[in-house]
Amino acid sequence: MSVQSPTLAELIAAEAVIERAETMGRTFRPGTVEKARLIVRNAAERDAREARKRLEDSAS
Repeated sequence: MSVQSPTLAELIAAEAVIERAETMGRTFRPGTVEKARLIVRNAAERDAREARKRLEDSAS
């Protein structure tokens, strides 16, 4: 089972949730901020893996 990558809109929305929670003290339903952080972190890790692979491919 493959995990679908979030769209740009989903990433922007997740980052907005995190920012509102951290800087404005906004409260969300339980688990919402944690899910947003997970979406952003997973996307960043995926991008880093892809960048490393491209770098390794270009070096060989």
